[in-house]
Amino acid sequence: MDQAAPRTFNEKALLLGGVYGLLGLITNLWFIIPLYGNLSLHLGEVFVIICLITRGFYPAVFASIITSTGLVYETGNYTFFVSAILEIFVLNAFLRKGVLLLLADVIFWVILGIPITYLTIKYIYDVTSGDFIQVILLKQAVNGVLIVSIAALLKPFIPLRLFSAAAEPEAPKLSDRVFELSLNSISLPALIISLFLSDSAADNTEKQMENVLKTRTEHYVSYLTNYVDYHLNSLRSLEAVVLQNDLTDVERDVMLNKWNQIYNGFITMLIANQSGLIISGSPAEFYNNIKSETEEKRKVIDRDYFKVPKTELRAYVSEVFQGRGFGDDPIIAISVPILNENNQFLGIVEGSLNIPKFENIEESMSVSDGHIIIKDQNKNIIYSSPELNLNTLDHFEIVDISPTFTNRMRIFELKGKQYLYHAATTGYGWRVVALAEPSILIGSYGHNFLRLTIILLFIAILSLAVTRRFSKQITKPLENLVRNFAAHRPIQDSASNIQTSLEIESVREQLKEAQYLTLEYQESLKREVEIKTSELVEMNEKLEKMSVEDDLTKIFNRRGFEKSVYEIFKLSCRNKTPLTFAILDVDHFKVVNDTWGHSVGDNCLVMIAKELKEHFQRETDFVARYGGEEFVVFLSGGNIDKHCRMLEEFRKKIAGHRVPANGNFVNLTISIGVYSLENDFNIGYHHLVSKADELLYQSKNNGRNRITCASQ
Repeated sequence: MDQAAPRTFNEKALLLGGVYGLLGLITNLWFIIPLYGNLSLHLGEVFVIICLITRGFYPAVFASIITSTGLVYETGNYTFFVSAILEIFVLNAFLRKGVLLLLADVIFWVILGIPITYLTIKYIYDVTSGDFIQVILLKQAVNGVLIVSIAALLKPFIPLRLFSAAAEPEAPKLSDRVFELSLNSISLPALIISLFLSDSAADNTEKQMENVLKTRTEHYVSYLTNYVDYHLNSLRSLEAVVLQNDLTDVERDVMLNKWNQIYNGFITMLIANQSGLIISGSPAEFYNNIKSETEEKRKVIDRDYFKVPKTELRAYVSEVFQGRGFGDDPIIAISVPILNENNQFLGIVEGSLNIPKFENIEESMSVSDGHIIIKDQNKNIIYSSPELNLNTLDHFEIVDISPTFTNRMRIFELKGKQYLYHAATTGYGWRVVALAEPSILIGSYGHNFLRLTIILLFIAILSLAVTRRFSKQITKPLENLVRNFAAHRPIQDSASNIQTSLEIESVREQLKEAQYLTLEYQESLKREVEIKTSELVEMNEKLEKMSVEDDLTKIFNRRGFEKSVYEIFKLSCRNKTPLTFAILDVDHFKVVNDTWGHSVGDNCLVMIAKELKEHFQRETDFVARYGGEEFVVFLSGGNIDKHCRMLEEFRKKIAGHRVPANGNFVNLTISIGVYSLENDFNIGYHHLVSKADELLYQSKNNGRNRITCASQ
C-alpha cells in the first residue's frame, strides 16, 4: 500500500515544489479550457497532484499555494487557497492508508469540496439560481476528478529520478495497480467526451431557445406592424373618399361615424381643415363636445398630428400616451394629410388608435415559462405579461448581466429574477422583448452532469469486480510456484499456469464491455439531445399556430369563427340560401365587473356561451365570442323569420337567467343586432358584419335588452 513519507522537507524539496507551483500557475492563467455558460476547466492543479505523488506533502502544499494564486487572481475568491490546501491534506491522509488517488479525490469532493464550493457561490457570489449552483458544484467536482485522473495517467511516464525517497510508496498489490490503471483509463476519456457532449447539448438547447424567443418577437413585431399599417391605410382610404366627394357637413359626419364603426380600433376620429379647425368627428359624443367649444379651442394647429402632416406632407404616427375620456388604455394618434391633385395641403384625417389586447394574443400561444414586454420609442412599457407585475407606461430599461451562464443569449434581472431574452424593433420604433426563464438551459446541463456522475460510479464498481478477478487469476499461479519452490517440490516444466493469456483476454473483453457502457451512455446522450431538439422544434412550430378557440368560454374566438363561417357565407350567397348574422352584446357588463368582480363577469360570459351552444345546434349554426362581452351568431338555411324568433327566444332566455355572485344573483340582459339575407345577396362579408353592428347600436340606443332585425 501507498505510505506517505515523513513530513520533512529541505531546500531542494521547496525549490521543486515552487517549480511545480509555477507550472500550475502558468497553466491556470493561460491554458484555460472554456465550457458552456462561461464556466471553464483549470488544469493547473495537475502539477500539484504530481508534486504530491513525487515529492510529498509539504512541497505539494507550497505548490498548491502558488498554483491557487492564479485562480484567486482570475476570480478574486480567496477560498481557493483553503480548498486547495484541504484537498492536498485529505489526499495525503488517504494515500497513507492505501486508498487509491482517484477514490480519495472523490471522497474529498463529496465530504468537503462540494460543501465549501456551495457556501462560496451562495454567500460570496450571491448566486440565486438553484440549477446554476448545481451545475457549478458538479463542474468543480468533475474538474477535480479530471485533474487527478490526468495526474494518475501521467505517473508511469514520470522519470524515476524525480521521485523523492521520502515519497516512495510501499509496493501495492497487483490487483490495486490493475484496478487503478483500468479505472483511470476509462474515467479520463469518459469525462472528456461526456463534457464535450454535455456542452454540445446545452449549446444546442440554447440555440433552440433563442429561436423560440426570436419567433415570438417576430410574431409580435409582425402583428404590431400590421395592426398599425391596417389602420393607417384606412385613414389613407378615408382621405381619398373625403377628397373625391363633395360632402355636406352632415354627410361627412355620417360617413366618418360609419368609418369609425368599421375600423373600431379607433377610439376617436376627426377631420380638420387646412387651418387646423376640426370640421367633423366621431363618435358623436366626442364631436358634440368639440362643437360646443369656441372656434379657437376647436383648432389643433399646435398638435403634432396636424403639424407634421402639414409641414412634411406625410403620414404621422405618434408616441404612445395614456388615453383619456374613452378609457385609460395606451393609445397612439395616427394622421394623414389631405392633399389635392397639386399636392396642396387641405387638412388632415386623424384617429386615436387603441393599442391591441396583447394578453389575448399571449394566452393563445402555447409557450410555457415565456413572457413578453413591449416598449415604445421612449422605452415606456406598452404591455407586459401580467406575471411580471410591471405598470403600463412606466419607463423600463434592460441592463444585461455580466458574466452570464449562456454562450450567446443575453440575460437581465427583473425584481430579483433572471430572464433570458431576445428583442426586436418594429418599423415604428417599438421594442418587443421575449423573455424565458433560464431553468431549461441550466437544468438540462445539470442533469447531464448528474447522469455522468452516476455512470462513472457504475463503471468504477464494474472495473473493481473485473480487475479483482483478473489479479487472482494471475497471482494464484505465481503463489503456487513460489510455494512449490519454497517447499522444494518439483516445478512444472509447463508455464501454462503462469502465462494466463486466456484470462487476460477475458479481462480485455470485460473491459470492452465496461467501455461499451460508456459509449452506450454517450449514444443515449446524443439521442436525448435529438429528442430535446425535436421537442423544441415542435414548440417552435406551435408558436406559428394561433388558437381558434376562446380560452374562457370554449367556443370559437373571432379568428376561428371567421375561418369557419367565411366559406359557408360565400357558398350561401352563391346558392342564394337565406342566412342571418347577429351580434349580441351584454348590457352594462362593465357594471357587472365593477360591482361583482371579473370572476363573476367571466361566469356570466361562460353561461352565455353555454346557452348559445345549446340553443343553436344545427350543423349550419355557428356561435363565437367576438371579443370582450360581444358574441356573434351565424345561421344559414331555413327561414329568416324563424332565425329572428330563435334569437328573440335566446334573448328572453338570457334575461331569465340568474348567475350566482357571492351569495347573490346577477340578472343579465343582452342587446342584439340581426341582419339577414333573403332576396339580395350582393353584399360582402365585412359589410354584413357592419350592418349587424349598426343594428346592435340601434338596440343599445333604444333602451337595451331588445333585438333589432333587418334584411335585404
